[in-house]
Amino acid sequence: MLFALTLASALLGSPDAPPPPSQARAEPTGAASPVISSLCIASGEVLRCAALPGVDLFLKGPPERRSVSLGSPDGFIPPPPEPMALASTARWRMLGARPLAAILRYALPGAPDEVLLVVVKAPSGEAPGCLVAILAGIAGSENAEADALADGRATAFRCGVDRPTFLGERAGAALQRAGLAWVRLQ
Repeated sequence: MLFALTLASALLGSPDAPPPPSQARAEPTGAASPVISSLCIASGEVLRCAALPGVDLFLKGPPERRSVSLGSPDGFIPPPPEPMALASTARWRMLGARPLAAILRYALPGAPDEVLLVVVKAPSGEAPGCLVAILAGIAGSENAEADALADGRATAFRCGVDRPTFLGERAGAALQRAGLAWVRLQ
């Protein structure tokens, strides 16, 4: 009898035990991949950059006006409306092994501390990713806000239906103008 109770307890778990991993709610995590032109493979005017398993990052256009697509060379988001430098790292928000969104950093020329963090929804099946939001701010200060936005809004965002958001009331005038213009291109 004791063996049966011990076996049942082991199989069912105790009321104080945490839920098994299959029942625990997964929290988004972060990852990063390089966005360095010299590490990418050129195919005509498009560069294919290895990003995450199953999701490549594609670049198009001159370095000061890079347009990005996730997963396939279809579905490029429009390039920045003003010359901006794309950073050399893409930050990713993941749910397990599945990418939710990429967060790309663009900086104004001559003002590397003034940045636009561009949240791009990861592709789903055959559908390409799309622009979800742009956050304007000072380099490093907006990362947690961009992560939260990617974790929440990108998951439910419907490409082609929902409108991208611009958050940048604390940013300077030039950065606000660039961010708003970029969102309006959608």
